[in-house]
Amino acid sequence: MVDETQHSNHKLYTVHLFVDDVLSATGQDYSIKKAEQNAAENFFKSRDVNAENSELNVEK
Repeated sequence: MVDETQHSNHKLYTVHLFVDDVLSATGQDYSIKKAEQNAAENFFKSRDVNAENSELNVEK
């Protein structure tokens, strides 16, 4: 299970870096990059909380 999650994190992180590179290459405004970064961080946070809740439910 852990390996699967780490693999998923790596794929999402790679996509995040790719999007960041594309925005940099096209000269997009910094605020667009910041919004994309915030969206990615919020996704990771909510996914991590969901994973913790799932683990707690399994332990009960």
